[in-house]
Amino acid sequence: MLPLSLRKSFVISVKVVIEGSFSCNASGVVIGRINGDVFIGGKITIGKKGIINGNIKAAEMLIRGTITGNVHCSGKMMVASTACIQGNIITQEIEVHEKAVVLGSITKLTHPGIAEERIALATTNLATLPDEPKFDIEEQQPVLVPEELPQQTPQQTWF
Repeated sequence: MLPLSLRKSFVISVKVVIEGSFSCNASGVVIGRINGDVFIGGKITIGKKGIINGNIKAAEMLIRGTITGNVHCSGKMMVASTACIQGNIITQEIEVHEKAVVLGSITKLTHPGIAEERIALATTNLATLPDEPKFDIEEQQPVLVPEELPQQTPQQTWF
């Protein structure tokens, strides 16, 4: 009989390739490959040899492998030094280790219920912004559009 900790979990081993979306309410480990979107109700661990080619959404994540797609984590996310993520990340809490590769944006989720609103805002086409600044009626302060924002030197931030 399996130990209690493994009874409600899954393992996608090295030689397994899943074509299409994968959904599970349990926690688990991916050491193989998934070519499709992944939806996990618990914690997912992507092993060093694990590959996800698709978007991934889970409650918690430990990433040691490769993800090509957007990532949404409603809880804590850890990106190990062996990880490579090519896509945007939205998470409530993140830890990125030295030598990890993230090619995309990282957005800190201040309240899990507004994820869809933030995603929609982040994907808004900048061409739809007005040419002239709009004014806040109460404050009478101009709202700057992206081309008017002051240039700042990039700084490293940690959530």
